[in-house]
Formats: sequence, C-alpha cells, structure tokens
Amino acid sequence: MTPGNAAPRLFLISGPPAAGKTTVSAALLRRFDHGIHVAVDEVREWVGPGRAEPTSTDIASATQQFQLARAAALDVAQRYHHAGFAVAVDDVFTLRLDVAAGFDSRFADLPRRRVLLLPTLEVALERSRQRDNKAFGSETLEPTIRRTLQFLRTTPGALSGWQVIDSSGLTPEQTVDAILRS
Repeated sequence: MTPGNAAPRLFLISGPPAAGKTTVSAALLRRFDHGIHVAVDEVREWVGPGRAEPTSTDIASATQQFQLARAAALDVAQRYHHAGFAVAVDDVFTLRLDVAAGFDSRFADLPRRRVLLLPTLEVALERSRQRDNKAFGSETLEPTIRRTLQFLRTTPGALSGWQVIDSSGLTPEQTVDAILRS
C-alpha cells in the first residue's frame, strides 16, 4: 500500500558493500502497491564473458561496466516510474564514481530521495562474511568496505545531500520506517 496519498517515489539506496542495500530496498518497496527494485549489481551481472568484478585489477573495465550498468538501471527506473511504480535503485557507494550524479540529473524534476546506509565497520564486515550471493569471496571486499567507510566518515561534504541511516542496530523494517519518516 502506498504510504499516505503520496505519488510513487524514487529512491537511491546506497552505501558500502554489505550495508544492507538489497534487503532494505526490498523491504521499502513492500510499503507500496507497485514497486520495482533495480539493483545495479544485477544489471552489471548481465555481462557474460569479460565481466569485470568490483575487485578486479582491471579498473578501467570495472569502471566502464559500472557506468553502463548504472545508465541501464536508470533507464529501467525511469520507465517503471513513468508507469506508476515506486522505484528503489540499489547501488554501491564507490570512491571512483559519483553514484548520485546520474540519479539526480535523470530525475531532477521529480521528488526523490538519496539514502545512504552507513553501518559500523564491524557490522558491515560481519554481514559481508555471512553473504554467499557473490561470485567472489567476502574477504576480497574487506579492504573496500574499510576504505569506503573511512572516506564517508572523514571526508567533509561526502554525506551532503544524503539521508544517512546507521542501520547497524535496526531491522530492515525499522530502517524503512526511518527512510519514510523524513
């Protein structure tokens, strides 16, 4: 059921790896009559031979593939939003690319929300260890998780324009409550 009488909404759910983006996106969309979860990682996985994993040493290929996946995800998000769906675009926060730029420019004339899930380092590392849905071992993401959280917590302006939620001690439903309260 759509919260209140609000029109379908657009959300960018981001954060470091293992922040809970996918879980929170799914929980968020259960609050609407019609919703679609567009995960940039899933779009990126459409690439067969030649796919560069986020942990790849081929940074140019990984960057290009993330850029293509983000653009395709926003295309899908735009189509579904125009059809009346609430949309949650789930995209990992990266130090190499501005994840919000395309989202903000594509939907500049529409109400939208950028949500940054920012769990503690310990929680993110534990969540990463418990995952089994990636094509690579969780240990390969540990340095990325550490760097991303350090950047987000210490770089002035990094959190500007984001609704920041420390979801460490929250259930997915409580996290969604926090998102929708703002």
